[in-house]
Amino acid sequence: MRNLLPRIISSIFFLLLTMPSLANSYYHPEWSPNGKRIAFYGYVGKQPDIFIYDFEKKQVTRITESEDNWEIEPKWFDDKQLMIGSGKNMRKIRLTSLDIPTGTQRKIAEHVELLMFIGKAKTFQVKTESSKSNDSQMLVNWQKDGKFNLYRMNADGSNPQKLTDYDELFAQQLLPESNQILVTYQSDAHLLNLDGKIATNLTQSAIKVSHPNLSPDRTKLVYVANHQNGSDLYLKNLTDDTHQRLTNDEFPEYAPKFSPDGNLIVFSGFMDGHMNIILWNLSTGAKINITKNLH
Repeated sequence: MRNLLPRIISSIFFLLLTMPSLANSYYHPEWSPNGKRIAFYGYVGKQPDIFIYDFEKKQVTRITESEDNWEIEPKWFDDKQLMIGSGKNMRKIRLTSLDIPTGTQRKIAEHVELLMFIGKAKTFQVKTESSKSNDSQMLVNWQKDGKFNLYRMNADGSNPQKLTDYDELFAQQLLPESNQILVTYQSDAHLLNLDGKIATNLTQSAIKVSHPNLSPDRTKLVYVANHQNGSDLYLKNLTDDTHQRLTNDEFPEYAPKFSPDGNLIVFSGFMDGHMNIILWNLSTGAKINITKNLH
């Protein structure tokens, strides 16, 4: 466990462990593939549960409701299924599939060390030994041997294959159109090729960059910069290499994500007295607190 915290700081839920109060707080928003819903997790009671915001209905639905179990870190497997972390406590979190219509959970992998879903391997044309694309395989961040790297494995957690070998590399976003992956490594954001080699350094910051996310047209990068007074959102225009500071307050912001059409970002931030899930139209400046009514 020595030096564990600096490594796992890349993952948002570990950052939350240091916060004094989590009641009625919401984190880690993720757009569905079709852009019609946002999944996130929140602390309503003592343990976190999974929620989904539906744009058409303009309402939030609580998908899990466990008194003695954690459900965190949702990522979309497809439009009807999530991959989440589920377990009795942080140290017992295991990768789990969650069927949205039924709420049924199924453990994917019983690995002791932390493993988090990133996306389907087929999305990235990762080939099996028979050179056929395999939809049953997935790409994961796996904290193995005390550090995170990127792995490919079967959907049941078997046959893990290490794709990168760095001293702490964390995959953030899959970019299927270019067959690349946005990662954080050595406190900056980089593009990684599927051969495991870093292709491009997108940030060169004197302060730690976390939770980067590229716009669909790959012209903008939104990210969190951690500094002495906390953390704020920044926007980098990749066409002219200019930066814009989006937030400047005493409260932290987490996990910004561009919408699939690039018109909005969603993030976790302090608004209306709590950590909420906020939609922000960068063109108009309008902000909508989609979890306000849950308090």
